[in-house]
Amino acid sequence: MLRFSSSRLLRRHRDALLATALVAVVPFGLAFPDGSQAVTFKTPSCKKPAHVISSKYGNYLFRKGSSLWACTAYYGDPPKTRRLGPWSQGFSRVHFDGSTAVWTVAGPKFEGVPVDRVWVADAPRGHAWIKGLRPVPGKQLDDTDSHVAALHATGDAAGWVTGGGAVVMTVQDPQSSDATPLGLGTPAAAPAPVLGIAQGLSDPLAARGHRLLVGRWMGVSPETIGATMSITAGEGDGDECGGAGPWSLTVRPLSGQPRVGATWDSDWTSSSDACTS
Repeated sequence: MLRFSSSRLLRRHRDALLATALVAVVPFGLAFPDGSQAVTFKTPSCKKPAHVISSKYGNYLFRKGSSLWACTAYYGDPPKTRRLGPWSQGFSRVHFDGSTAVWTVAGPKFEGVPVDRVWVADAPRGHAWIKGLRPVPGKQLDDTDSHVAALHATGDAAGWVTGGGAVVMTVQDPQSSDATPLGLGTPAAAPAPVLGIAQGLSDPLAARGHRLLVGRWMGVSPETIGATMSITAGEGDGDECGGAGPWSLTVRPLSGQPRVGATWDSDWTSSSDACTS
């Protein structure tokens, strides 16, 4: 028997996959022994739009002019089309898990070159919880922290790696002060400081709003760090319309060493019409 996490993401993906399975197994409806036909299963879905940027589970991100839009269909509700935020054609990069989108847009110029600003949005609700912020919360290392080298989104969480080796995490609705982010893994001895900048996991782990600097590894290619990034949902509490649960982001900057990262609790609410009406 399959056991699904209580997280909103896994429930969304479960519904999408089960609906797809039903359509695949019973494309024309159920037939009874006497030859009569039962009601046909029909799953609402998005019509493929023009200028698609990314798609998953039949949900789409697409561009309209200088804006990023999403069409999503979940819980058997009619497809919903929402504007998520700005889009810089030819500059932006994005990761979309079918539910959450994390992307960059062109910000102010530094020495004539635009720097990155980060956006993160819940596509079914059309709600952006990171809106054009600098990639790293607090003090920037230098201009390398203004460029995002890798992005990843899963459910109510997302993460990215900067050119300066900073690993940053965000969750959609951080819980109150009793849910301080916690470190994960058993890191090896912290790498030696580089240019006086501490390396390895942040100590302490201190969130600033919706962003958390998980750590920094300047001696490792940011693309390499990004390729090892994993975001997972833990077991949470709630019902079909909302609840809370932990999200974990880990990376393996050094080959052969244990994965390290952070876990952070987030509240969530369903975008189902049955819950919002």
